[in-house]
Amino acid sequence: MSIINQMLKDIEQRENDASKGRATSIHAEYPMRSRAWLWALSGALCVALVFLSWWAVSWYMEHQSSTAQVISPPAVVAEVVEEVPSNLAESQDTGFSNQQGPSNQQESAIPKPVTPQPRARELAQPVVIETKDPVTENQTAVNQSVTPSIESTTLASTSIESAADDNSQSVADESTDMGEMTIQRSSREQQVESLYRRGLRALEENQMRDANQRFQEVLLLAPEHHEARLQLAALTFGRGFPYEALTLLQTGLAIDSNYSPFLLLQARIYERLEQPEQALAIIQGRTFRLPEDADFILLQANLASDMGDWPLAIESYQQLVEWRSDQGHWWIGYAFALAQQGYDNDAQRDYYHRRAAEAYRRALNDTRLSPATYEFAIQQREALGY
Repeated sequence: MSIINQMLKDIEQRENDASKGRATSIHAEYPMRSRAWLWALSGALCVALVFLSWWAVSWYMEHQSSTAQVISPPAVVAEVVEEVPSNLAESQDTGFSNQQGPSNQQESAIPKPVTPQPRARELAQPVVIETKDPVTENQTAVNQSVTPSIESTTLASTSIESAADDNSQSVADESTDMGEMTIQRSSREQQVESLYRRGLRALEENQMRDANQRFQEVLLLAPEHHEARLQLAALTFGRGFPYEALTLLQTGLAIDSNYSPFLLLQARIYERLEQPEQALAIIQGRTFRLPEDADFILLQANLASDMGDWPLAIESYQQLVEWRSDQGHWWIGYAFALAQQGYDNDAQRDYYHRRAAEAYRRALNDTRLSPATYEFAIQQREALGY
């Protein structure tokens, strides 16, 4: 019972202490301390918010003032530019002697911002500013009031001088343009010739890929460079692309249809492709001259023999042997065509065979013939019975 009584006394003691306002445990003062910390933190946040608001307002005002300073000068300059023509008009009515000084001072006092112009625009749209000398105009006005005849004479001479200056300036500009065009053309031609020489050098050194690249660069700069196109077409055909080479040649013929090397190479490519009809159609019917067209005539003779066109073959070989009678191979081709024409024409067979035997005899006079070719000529002559 004593323990229970002691516990009851302790409870009564705690109630009395609570009624007197004393803390009965270690957690009694916690709510008061917690509220004080919250109030302190709230006050600090309020001070920080006030400071940030003041800083934001001051920064915004400074930014607005700087923007106003940047934008205001062009507006002022625009107003001054609009006022200057009116001042100039008034000065022309009242005389430049009273207005010239202040206007010059006003213009010099105001700084004018310089707006950069694109270089292409400046070149495409040049601006010519006409300036007038106020002293000359004042002097002209005085002369007009005193001696009108002198003024008219002065104005006429001035107009003549200005016209002469304009003409000389235009002539100078034209000469400058012509000089620039000449320089550009000469530099372009030098570059083209340099690339072409490099291509030929690479071709001599058997560097086909480098030569092909150089010739292509030449055609990019100068599509009318026929020599480079011819070399590129030959290289393309040698690499195994005959139809690409024919396209290059056809493009060159579209530029210059009378350039004979294009025709000759085109016909030879068709001959290598075993298309003699196409090759002969390119060169047949054209007028050839010796010695510059000897390759055309020889190719035409060979194509005619392959196709069995003996009259055309006889005509072509006859032109060649009459020009160079020491070529045994041409005599053999001529004799073979004559013999075949005799076989096809019974009425004139003896005539053509005698001519063929004579052609074989002339061929045997060429000591440069190979043994096989020499033996062939002897056998063909004996077969004719001569």
